[in-house]
Formats: sequence, structure tokens, C-alpha cells
Amino acid sequence: MRRFLLFFFRRWSLLNKLHRNLPKTYGYLETKDKYSTIHDLEVEQVTLSVILEDRIELELHEVTNPETNIYHLTDIHVFVENGSIMDSTKKLYLNTYMGKDPIHYKFFYNLDFLKAPYRIAEGTFVHAPTNYWHFHVEFLARVIHLLSNYENLFVYTNKFQNQWQRDVIELYKIKTDRIIEIDSPYLSFEKYVFCDFLGTKYLGFNSRLSTRILKTVVDKIVLIKPLTRRIYISRNKAKSRKICNELALFEVLLQYGFEYIELEEYNAESQYNLFSESSVIFAQHGACLTNMLAVSGATVIELFNSDWPMNMYALMALETNNFYYRIYNEEFNGNNPQSADYIVDIHQIESLFEQINIGKLK
Repeated sequence: MRRFLLFFFRRWSLLNKLHRNLPKTYGYLETKDKYSTIHDLEVEQVTLSVILEDRIELELHEVTNPETNIYHLTDIHVFVENGSIMDSTKKLYLNTYMGKDPIHYKFFYNLDFLKAPYRIAEGTFVHAPTNYWHFHVEFLARVIHLLSNYENLFVYTNKFQNQWQRDVIELYKIKTDRIIEIDSPYLSFEKYVFCDFLGTKYLGFNSRLSTRILKTVVDKIVLIKPLTRRIYISRNKAKSRKICNELALFEVLLQYGFEYIELEEYNAESQYNLFSESSVIFAQHGACLTNMLAVSGATVIELFNSDWPMNMYALMALETNNFYYRIYNEEFNGNNPQSADYIVDIHQIESLFEQINIGKLK
């Protein structure tokens, strides 16, 4: 009942107006213009003239936005669970992670937050996702950018939950003495450096700058090798998006010289090395394709649910100079397009192979 009442009041912005700790403008900044408070220098050049006879007339100007901005803010509160920030006046609220709406986070239902926040004089906070792709493009790229541009800046983050997160940090040779994992649910900064915006501009579309930052580092740590392997990445051990007819599919892929790979058996460095040697990478939609950062000139083929198209790996392939192809699947085992297993059309796959000159072994 308590959660229901909290949800009801927050959903209609009633609790936000009553509770002293909540942003009074929650919803407005999120739905109308997430950057309206911060991006004043760019946005002021675009003006909404009037609404006449139910018709909105816009006075348009050419505006060039930089790929990333750095803002110096004061008296900022951070919600560690998703990296959202709010100023003390409650006029600014930004959800810095695009993956979920704030109502799906625990702090949204908690009346006790900010009662005794962990106080920090100066620094920044970058949320560390547990998804391999999000960790790279949202956390890692931003940390590299901030640490390389601010010599004395400390980056606070939530506790790492997986060993691979530490392995990736080590692989990228990032000094961990300036990354501070924090266990407190809320932080308060007297001076705050806000990086806007590396990672996903919105879910499914990663910033090309984030890929360039990562690729620049990877090119220094992964040796260029001949592209001699064709690999098929299986999701056999995953919880969702499995291929129902995978055995029949791989019997055909064997004729083309593909290796069957389950990446759960590889650490981060081994995954990068594997991709760096591969001329063809064939996989279902999934975070494993992040490893294409380790190669250029490869052919990347992504299997997709036609009801859930996402573009992050197409954009990453473009920025890493790989060739990208997509195959949509029309037969599913489940109603949720994000998690449903599916049946692939093997003839469609062989047809694509013929078109892009992926031949069988002789």
C-alpha cells in the first residue's frame, strides 16, 4: 500500500510539490526539455514565437552543439542508484542514465533520502552500469575523458558488482587511485563537474564521440593482427534472446568455417584479442558486440528481433570502420521483443553470405 501511494503521488507530481527533498519540477525537465536549465547558451538561439490557431510557428536558427560540454555546478545532490543529479533549489533534475525512467528506481519510493548524504568538497560522479556495453560507452568513455582533461579530479562511482568491470579498467590502463567506489545511496557535492553527454544520448543511440575515445585507447593496447577467424557468438548461457534452432544453424555455419564461441569462458582481454583476429563476427543482438572496438575492417552480422530494433552496434561499427549487416528474425518464442527467443531463417543467412562474398570452406 505504501509503495502504491508513493507511486500515485509521484506519478502525478503531487509528492514532489509537498516533500522538501524532491525536485518540484520533476517531469517537466524530464519530458519537455531535459537540458533546458543547463543548455541555455545553445537553446536561447531557438525561439518559439507564438501559438496561432492551433498551429505552432517556430523561428529556426542553425545551432551547432559541441559533442560534449563540461559544466561546473555548485551544491549538487547525486542519486547513486542511477547517477541522477539535483541542485539544492530543486530547479534542476537530470537523469544521466537513459536506460530506465526514474520511477523504476528504489529512491523514487523512498521518503528518507538526502537525510544524511555523504558530503564531498569537489568532484564528479559517473554511474557504472552492470551491462557490458553501457559500462563501456557511458562509464568508461566518460571517465577517460574526465581524467585526461582534469588532472586533479576525483571520479566517484557506485560499487563495481562484477569482476569484468575491474578487468576492463585494468585493460584500458586507467589509474584507479582517482576512481572512488562509494557505498552511500546519496552524495552531496559542494562543487560538481558535470560532463554532458558521453554515452547514450538516448537508449539505442550511442555517441560517436564515446566510441572514438574508446577506440583511441584500444588501438594502443591491442596489437593489429591478420583477420583469419570467423566466429559465431552464442547466447546459449544467457537468460534471454536464445536461438531455438541454434544446432541446425551452427551445422550450416561450420561449412563456412565459423567457430562456436561462448564468451562466458573469456575474460575481457581475451574477448578483445578474439575479436581482433576475426574477419567475420556473427552474433545475436547483445553486449558482446562491444568487443568490435578491438578490430577494424571486419564484417559484423547482427541477428535481430524485428519488433525491437536497436542501433548502437551499427553506429559503433561505423565509427570503428567495420562493415555492418543486420538480419531480422520474424519467428519468436515469447511476447516480449526484448527477451524473446527466436527461430532464424537459415536460408536468409546463406543468401546474405552469398551477397557479401562469405564463401564455404573448400
